[in-house]
Amino acid sequence: MTDRAPIFDPGERTQDWPCRHGEPTSSFLNRIAGPFWDDVRQLIQSWADHVEKDEDYRDLAGRLADRNDQQYEAALLELTVHESLLRSGHQVEIHPEIPGKSARPDFRAIGSSGPFYVEVISPGLSGAALVKKNRVDRFLDTINDLGDQNFLLQIVHLDAGPNDARGAAARRDIARWLSGLDPDEPRERSEAHRHVWRDQGWVLIVAAIALPAKHRGPQDRSIGVYSHYPVASARHGLTVRKALAAKRSKYGNLGAPFVIVCGIDFRDTHDWHVTGALLGREEFTYVQDSDEEEVRRVGGFFGSPGDWQATRVSAVVIANRVKPQQLHTGRIDTWIHPAAEFPLGSTPFLPEARKTWDGEHLATGSRANITEFFGLPDPWPRHEPWPD
Repeated sequence: MTDRAPIFDPGERTQDWPCRHGEPTSSFLNRIAGPFWDDVRQLIQSWADHVEKDEDYRDLAGRLADRNDQQYEAALLELTVHESLLRSGHQVEIHPEIPGKSARPDFRAIGSSGPFYVEVISPGLSGAALVKKNRVDRFLDTINDLGDQNFLLQIVHLDAGPNDARGAAARRDIARWLSGLDPDEPRERSEAHRHVWRDQGWVLIVAAIALPAKHRGPQDRSIGVYSHYPVASARHGLTVRKALAAKRSKYGNLGAPFVIVCGIDFRDTHDWHVTGALLGREEFTYVQDSDEEEVRRVGGFFGSPGDWQATRVSAVVIANRVKPQQLHTGRIDTWIHPAAEFPLGSTPFLPEARKTWDGEHLATGSRANITEFFGLPDPWPRHEPWPD
C-alpha cells in the first residue's frame, strides 16, 4: 500500500450553511464545517483505508469526489458493503474476474459458508427525469436567495416548465408581494398570504410564513417548508424492480450464491412497495358459497410457487437510508429467494433482518443494530449537524 491521497481536502473548514439544491453531495461534504461532519468524513476515510489495493482505493475515492450524486451514492454504498463484509469476517475480492464475461460484479466474498458474489446498485433518476430535477434544483436555489427579513416561504405547489425558469424574475415578483404583507397580521385572517407565479409553463404557488419578531432579519435560506412533493411510494416498487431486472442475469451462472444489494432512500418505513416488487401484488379469490378467500401473490421479481423467477439471485438486500450520517435510522432487510439455485448461507454479512417467504407466509428475523455492528459510539451521531 503506497501513500494515498485523502478522500477529502485537509485543512480547516469555515463554511457552515446547508447543502443547496444544486450542490453536489461530494462538494458539500468536502466544505461543510462542524464536528458532526468531521465525524462523517473520518468514518468514510477509515472505511476507505480498509480497501486493500491502491487501484481499488483510487477508483472509490474518485467516485466519492464525483460531482454526479448518483456516482457518489453508488460508491458510498459499495464502500459500506465492503466494510460490512470485512467486519463479518469475510475475505473480499473487489471486481473479480468472471470467465467468459467482460463485466465484473462488485465483490466476491468468502466466509464460513463458502464463496458468494455481491452486486451493489443505487437506482436513481436518468434521462429526462434527471434533467428536470436539475432544472428544478436551479430554480429553488434562486428562490432560496430571496433573503426577506420578515417571512419564510412555504412551497405549496410547483410545476416545472420545459425549459429553465426565469428564476430571478420569479424572485423579484415574490419580493414585491412580500413587501406588501404585514408580518404581524394573523395569518388565518388574510388570504393575501398565498401567491401564484406563472411563466413559460412554470407554476409556483407559495405561502408566506411570518417570522417571530425575535427571529426577523437577514435569512440564509428563504424556503422554510417544502410541501409540494408528491407522494411517491407507489413508484418505489417499480424503481426497485427495474433496477433488479437489469442485474438478474448479467453475469450468467456464477456457480455460487449471488446477492444484489439495492440502496434506496425511502422516507417511509412500510414494506409494502418492496414486498410488492419482490413477492408480487396480492390477488384475492373468493370461494363460492363460503366466507373463505384464497390469497396469492403474482408478478413479483421472485415469481411464485410453480413459476419461480430470477433463481440465480440468491437474495436481494434492501438498504434504506444507510449512510454514515444517518446509520442510526438506517434499515437493512435481506430478502431470501425461496427457490434460489445457490442458496445463501446462514452467516449474515450485513447488520440486517432476514426475510424468508415460502410462497405463502412471510417471516422476518431479528434485526441487528447497525451502529453496534460498525463499532460506532453510542449515541451516533455524536453531535448535532446544525447546532444553534
